[in-house]
Amino acid sequence: MATLPPLTVRLQKKHDGRIKQGYPWVKKNDIIEDSSLVISDPGDPCTIVTASGEPVAVGYYNNHSMIAARVMSTNVKKPIDETLISERLRTAMFKRDKLIGDPYYRLVHSEGDQLPGLVIDRFGSSVVVQISTAGMERMLPWVIAALDKWVKPETIVLRNDTPSREKEGLTQEVKVIKGEVPDLTLVKEYGSYYFADLLKGQKTGWFYDQRDNRNYLAEFAHGKSMLDMFCHSGGFGIAAAKAGASRVLMVDSSELALSLAQKNIAYNKVDSVCSIRRGKAFQTLEALAKEKQRFDVISLDPPAFAKTRKDKESGISGYERLGFLSAALTGEGGIVMLTSCSHHASKKEVERAVRKGLEAGGRKVELVSVRGAAPDHPAHPLLPENDYLKSVTFRMVS
Repeated sequence: MATLPPLTVRLQKKHDGRIKQGYPWVKKNDIIEDSSLVISDPGDPCTIVTASGEPVAVGYYNNHSMIAARVMSTNVKKPIDETLISERLRTAMFKRDKLIGDPYYRLVHSEGDQLPGLVIDRFGSSVVVQISTAGMERMLPWVIAALDKWVKPETIVLRNDTPSREKEGLTQEVKVIKGEVPDLTLVKEYGSYYFADLLKGQKTGWFYDQRDNRNYLAEFAHGKSMLDMFCHSGGFGIAAAKAGASRVLMVDSSELALSLAQKNIAYNKVDSVCSIRRGKAFQTLEALAKEKQRFDVISLDPPAFAKTRKDKESGISGYERLGFLSAALTGEGGIVMLTSCSHHASKKEVERAVRKGLEAGGRKVELVSVRGAAPDHPAHPLLPENDYLKSVTFRMVS
């Protein structure tokens, strides 16, 4: 039997049920305070026990975080070591190779792959590692060893620049820990190609979570006109153009994003179909309506409107307004898809907000689909925060 981590996190009475069922977080108010916890180092391995002392899980602890302990395993006989990390990364890779095929995918999705605090995106022979917790940061050498054993990447980039690291008492940094990184890295996605900036791009440089949503919406675009609002580097618009769209307008407020979108347009040889326009979303939607422009397909992929719980109400209002402004731009029988990455807003709330906005704009609509993230972003079944992406699609019926 493996030796249990010496640091003990004792749960209060009646706070052990969810952990036994597999819930991966232990919050501060679940714990009986103890001096050993106060003096522990961030990320120390720990044994999680019931109020009576029964071991129920092993994980790591951080006294600085409101999520005080994160569960690595409910099998207390299995040590937290290099072998465990290697096994889980290997399992994650084999799953993706079967699901996606091409080596362009999210390789590790934190709690969804039983590796809390760890995200890894694969870009062919390069990988980007993002660590958000002190416990996982201490396991970085094991993560690198597992990558070298199973993935064998030529380049490894560490993108530890997420704001959430501050809650763990961690500093932010971006560095290359193996190989060399070109200015831009090519990503293959279905029949389209995109350039990603692994060092300066948002998140890890690319949004693999939208892969299947981009492909899904492109199916409506053959022979049709499309508006790609919040286009970033043109993911939705280029997929539509490659699927045979007759006209695609891409809009974003970021000059850097549009510069990358222009490179993607040229590489995919869809210059004759695609055009770009710089502007803020709400003002541009109003301007397009005044110009009497109409589109058969509209993609709305805004940044997180509700990053915190207190932002939820204003975020929902933002989705509703996007629906309202899109109503005047969508042709008869047209399609509007809005995607939200705000986990504080539920799928039902996002659906209701967009429907309300479209109907306030004088349109009758039917719900076509409610979708989530691509399958290489598995959601932990007991962690709603892990199931953050929701995409709602409506058709105009009058």
